[in-house]
Amino acid sequence: MNEKALLAEHYKASGYNCAVSVLLAYQQELGMDKEAINKLGMPFGVGMGAQKATCGALIAAGMVLGMLNKSGATIAKSRQLILGFEQNSGAICCEDLKGVKTGVVLCPCNQCVTNAVTLLEELLAE
Repeated sequence: MNEKALLAEHYKASGYNCAVSVLLAYQQELGMDKEAINKLGMPFGVGMGAQKATCGALIAAGMVLGMLNKSGATIAKSRQLILGFEQNSGAICCEDLKGVKTGVVLCPCNQCVTNAVTLLEELLAE
């Protein structure tokens, strides 16, 4: 596991939501303080506004990609991020990931955070 993924997992284990955890792993690169990152990422907890919609870790990874991608092609890389996340995690919506309707958890939150950051690191390295 890469350093950023470990850092994001640490923040998730410390009580931050999935989106904030991913954003905090990139705090230095984003040039934002912890309070600003918390405010930015908070609305995306529990699947985008607690609606169990798109996973907050995936949303935050998209935000970081948009801010830090140097190669252009951000839309194409965003698509790769989404498809890769779905392949690795089993879904992109929090409700599906947590098995709200099925009772079957496809991917726990800490693994969603790891999956999002791992994919993000690959895309930023391209």
